[in-house]
Amino acid sequence: MKGKIKLIIIDDEEAVQFIFEDQFEKEILGQELELLYFSRGHALMSFLNEKELNPSEVIVVSDIKMPGLDGVSLSQFLSTKYPEMDVYLTSAQLYKEDDSRLKNAGIKGFIPKPIDFALLKNIVKTKNQSSQKGLL
Repeated sequence: MKGKIKLIIIDDEEAVQFIFEDQFEKEILGQELELLYFSRGHALMSFLNEKELNPSEVIVVSDIKMPGLDGVSLSQFLSTKYPEMDVYLTSAQLYKEDDSRLKNAGIKGFIPKPIDFALLKNIVKTKNQSSQKGLL
């Protein structure tokens, strides 16, 4: 049986976790979605080494600008090790030098801040429908 979608948020601003929990409260309570939050990319990498997740049921949304491992470097690692995982990058500010880095990051897309939660909910819904096709 397929599991529920895991939405993984990586952002060094911890208040972001509460915004996502609020926006996805219905989906979390309805057991349609599991929301995981990490304040650093290295913390996510450690988690993935310890846990067995189905990458095809995972959506990652990572801030680009973070101390330590930035979102672009994290997405390059994830897209190489877990190509079935959908990785999105987000930022309030995008600089010219980010353009070429994003093209080579292996991401599914870029979501500008402030986050358009209707768009993100549609991404989750589409991912959920595609993962459910395997049940038939």
